[in-house]
Amino acid sequence: MLKQKRKELKKLPDSVKVDCITVNLVPFKGGVEDIFKRLSDALVETLQTSIEKDAEEVFKFIKAGLDKLNSNPQSVEEIEKMHSDAMQIQGEKEDTVKLFEQCEKKNLMIKQITGQSMRLSELESMWREFDARINAFNDKIEDQKSRLEKEIDSRIKGLNADLEKMFERWQEKKPKERNELTREEALETAEMMKELR
Repeated sequence: MLKQKRKELKKLPDSVKVDCITVNLVPFKGGVEDIFKRLSDALVETLQTSIEKDAEEVFKFIKAGLDKLNSNPQSVEEIEKMHSDAMQIQGEKEDTVKLFEQCEKKNLMIKQITGQSMRLSELESMWREFDARINAFNDKIEDQKSRLEKEIDSRIKGLNADLEKMFERWQEKKPKERNELTREEALETAEMMKELR
């Protein structure tokens, strides 16, 4: 709209003849052009400030989200926490997407006014990385679940093997009835019971 008004201003003649008086419009055109320039500068400055503020919010969201998604859960509780964090991130992501899109629209407006835009390439690359991480999150959780299942299975097998060994030792060293034991066997059984504790 500002460009259109500037074009209309340039179409005005430099002077207008009203009856026998010639009115010079050059100072008027210069004043209006100055107002357009100040308006344009103020608009660009406001848009840049707004983009910087919005970009900072997007940056904080991405950083916090990546910190949460980069953790490597080692237990079921940590997997559950990571999953709830990811659900929270997904819920907040929609608002952040809108904020990011607004940054891009404002940047396009700046480009239309000044001919060059602000550099948002770092933020855009961070956003792409974040988006890829959030999309790969379910795969990561499934990998962690299967790894934990394997670890738990191996611990169960180890505990079962230890239990079998203990049971065999017990069967081997199980005390006999009291009346069947000699004094040395009773002392040996008592010593063995202390070891098993």
